[in-house]
Amino acid sequence: GRVQELLEKLDPQTIQVPEEQMHYYYLEGMSAVLTNKRPAEALFSFAQILDALDEQHQTVYSQLAYLGKGVLYVRKEDLQQAAFFFGKVATYLNRLVTSEATAELQGERYFQMLTLMYYLAEYHSLLQEVTQSNELIEMALDLCGVKHVTYFLPRLKLLQAKNLILAHGELPQIKTVLNDALAFARLNRNQSVQVRIIALQKNLPAQ
Repeated sequence: GRVQELLEKLDPQTIQVPEEQMHYYYLEGMSAVLTNKRPAEALFSFAQILDALDEQHQTVYSQLAYLGKGVLYVRKEDLQQAAFFFGKVATYLNRLVTSEATAELQGERYFQMLTLMYYLAEYHSLLQEVTQSNELIEMALDLCGVKHVTYFLPRLKLLQAKNLILAHGELPQIKTVLNDALAFARLNRNQSVQVRIIALQKNLPAQ
C-alpha cells in the first residue's frame, strides 16, 4: 500500500532526528506485521527502537513497538508472548489515563494513543474479554469526539459490534452500531472496513 511505497523512498540512515527515525522503524515494523511479511523483518524494525534508539524505553515509540510485537505474536498464534507485550501496553495506557494526560494529546501523539487503544481492544475481544475491550473502545471513542477526528471510528464501531455479538447483545443495537460503522467507513472512504461490515450485516438474523 501507500505506506510501503513511502517507506521504500526513505533511507532511515539519512534521517537526523531520533524521533523521526523511531517513527520510520515503527511504521516499517507494523507494515511488515500487517502485510504478513517474515516475522524477522518486523522484529528487526522494532529492535531498532527498543535496543538502540530508545534503550531506556522512555518514549511512546517503545510502546508502539511492544504493540507491534503483540500483534505479530497474535498472528503467529503465540498468545503467551502476545500477552507479555500487550500487558506492557495496558500498563502504559492505565498510567496515562489515570494522569488524565489524554486531554493534552496533540497531532501525531493523539493518533498513536488511538492506535494503542484500538489494537489492545481488538486483542481483548479476541480473548473474549468483552468488558476490557469495551472500556478501551469507549475511551478511544471519547478521544475521537474530543478531537473531532473520524479516522478510527469505522474500526472502533465495527469492533464494538463484534463485542455485542460475542456478548449476545440485542439485535437492534448490533444493527445500529454496524450502521454507524458503515456510515463512518463511507465517510472515510475505507473500502476494506466497508466490506467487513457488509459481510457481518449479511450474516445477522433477519429479526
